[in-house]
Amino acid sequence: QEGGVEVRQGGDLPQAVDVNYPVFAGDRIVTDSGQRAELQLPDGTLLRIDRDTAVAFDDFAAQDGGTSVVSLAVGQLQLVIGN
Repeated sequence: QEGGVEVRQGGDLPQAVDVNYPVFAGDRIVTDSGQRAELQLPDGTLLRIDRDTAVAFDDFAAQDGGTSVVSLAVGQLQLVIGN
């Protein structure tokens, strides 16, 4: 497969992802120059990942509170936080 969105789970090799692919704390998502991705975090926050971006998911908030920790290595992202 050429291009797309890949996830690295822990130290595993990157693998291409598709719609509704589960992402867990410790995963890293990388988009190429032709793709974007959108994820919904457990607390309802939308995370839009732009082209040529690498994001690590250090921790996820529970639905009833807490803090999600996301590290942006390169690129751009947009957070849409619910009410």
